[in-house]
Amino acid sequence: MDGAFVVLTIPGRGERAYVASMSKGQIVTKGEAVTEVEHRYDLLRAEALSPSRSQQLLQDLLESA
Repeated sequence: MDGAFVVLTIPGRGERAYVASMSKGQIVTKGEAVTEVEHRYDLLRAEALSPSRSQQLLQDLLESA
């Protein structure tokens, strides 16, 4: 994945994903492919800083510049 993505839950239709790259966008409907997008999202969430830690990091970077 090299771009933005959105995971959607559509009532009565299950989960879908929209994956965008620099050259195209694609709607993902197959179960295992949607699961892969969700897995990558979970990995990103696990690595992300909390909002307060993100703010502190940005403040620290600005002060050191």
